[in-house]
Amino acid sequence: MAVEPGSRNPTRFGISRQSLDEIQGIAILFVGSVCFLALFSANKPSNLIGPSGAFLAKWLTFVVGRIVAYFVPSVLLLWGVSRFRGIGWTHPLFRIVGLLLVVVAGCGLLYQMGYDLGRFSSSQNERDYVSFQWSGVLGAFLVSSGGLNIPRYIGTTGAYLAFGSLSAIGILLATNFLFYSFFVSLWQRLRHGREAISARVQRLVERGQKEKALPGAGRFRRSHSARVFGGGADDSTAAATDMPEAEQHELPSLVVESPIGHAVEVDDERDEEEEQNQSEVALSRPDQMALFAGYQIPSLDLLSAAPPSNESLSEKDIEVLSRTIEEKLASFDIEVEVTNVTQGPVVTLFELQTAEGVKIGRIVTLENDLAMALRASRLRILAPIPGRGTVGIEIPNRKPTVVRLREILESREFQSQDAALLFGVGKTIDGKPYICNLAKMPHLLIAGTTGSGKSVCLNAIICSFLLRNSPDRLRLIMIDPKRVELSVYQGIPHLLAPVVNDPRKSAAALAWVLTQMEERYRQLAEMGLRNIDAYNALA
Repeated sequence: MAVEPGSRNPTRFGISRQSLDEIQGIAILFVGSVCFLALFSANKPSNLIGPSGAFLAKWLTFVVGRIVAYFVPSVLLLWGVSRFRGIGWTHPLFRIVGLLLVVVAGCGLLYQMGYDLGRFSSSQNERDYVSFQWSGVLGAFLVSSGGLNIPRYIGTTGAYLAFGSLSAIGILLATNFLFYSFFVSLWQRLRHGREAISARVQRLVERGQKEKALPGAGRFRRSHSARVFGGGADDSTAAATDMPEAEQHELPSLVVESPIGHAVEVDDERDEEEEQNQSEVALSRPDQMALFAGYQIPSLDLLSAAPPSNESLSEKDIEVLSRTIEEKLASFDIEVEVTNVTQGPVVTLFELQTAEGVKIGRIVTLENDLAMALRASRLRILAPIPGRGTVGIEIPNRKPTVVRLREILESREFQSQDAALLFGVGKTIDGKPYICNLAKMPHLLIAGTTGSGKSVCLNAIICSFLLRNSPDRLRLIMIDPKRVELSVYQGIPHLLAPVVNDPRKSAAALAWVLTQMEERYRQLAEMGLRNIDAYNALA
């Protein structure tokens, strides 16, 4: 319905197109507001717009009725807002015809509805009065016996169909609304909602049947994937439950091994019989710590070694570039001195000390001139570098250095910390390892364009965890809707359940994790502790 504003060039009167749009918008908003206030106060002793407002309200309600009359100021207000924003109408003739169709068909439809509902009234005059109030003289002309009397020729049902169809056609002409897209979207939402409810009910029924069939401690022998996904476990989970008793002793390896994790396994129903069953399970369950007693954390030798350091710029190149920067800025009467040069894996940072009285903003405006003088595809100016009092110019290296995960994990900064969820991110601009602790982050979101390194970052995080923690210290639930990103981790002992590929099961997995989190928070609150480290310290 709308197009973007056109050119903003001044007109021959010296007024810009934007100013004209706003003038038109204000004028149309004024007319729409007057119509609305006149209709709003039509039945009051004194109309808000005065005698002219009373006449306008009386005329509008007489022609199109009380209901359709409000359609006129609504269209004017929307049109005024559009013009004020500089948005015009494409094919205005079709839009106007569509609006007229909506008004005419709406009046006819409302008159017919008022006439049919008025059958319950006591008199014919009252029925005509209700219909006339709803649709005005226009509706009476279309439907009443003194006018065209359309229902006489096509019947009442046909009249409803005709007026409804004309209203729909008018909406299509006046707007960009598509009924087909609306109904398709509505049907898809209803279908997805029905499928979700059916799947939820089915899972609850199957879960209830299984829990009734499981005696006391038997429920704790189910594999953890079945505990995470309820009755929706995959074939591998079903096969695990059919294994002989001797083989099922390996399944407790999927239980969270932290001290809180043992307590989390209690169901919500905490009656005396349940507590007795839990005590029996605690005595009969094998020592989970012993299952990983012989586990050895993989060596960093599995990762590719970092190539020999090959600096992109030699000392001579740095000297030439520094002199070029100083001379180029001097040609614009800006006196600077390159005080430090830092080579990173991707960019090289030149730090400039400006002379007294030089405005930093002048250097920023010369970004393109510096890029041309340095023959750089692009550059970035840091004005100033935070905490240093100098101006920085970042120039991309001709040959970026590949940063290997192994050199980050072997660094002193990484090895000197004992945090379980430490992971390597990369290197800073000065070539120092950059590491993070996931436990100190409230949330972590990895985003970027295609090919920007999202998958590389995710794999670096996972490998950092696996090369630092044994399964008795770290448990993972992986969700991979793409089916190709995390499939390489299928079968590692750190997994609580197989890698989740089904989006429906992912919701169940996340719900299970949320339950565990809430249970742990509850137990920490009872103990007066803030985190799991403090809990394990007491244990």
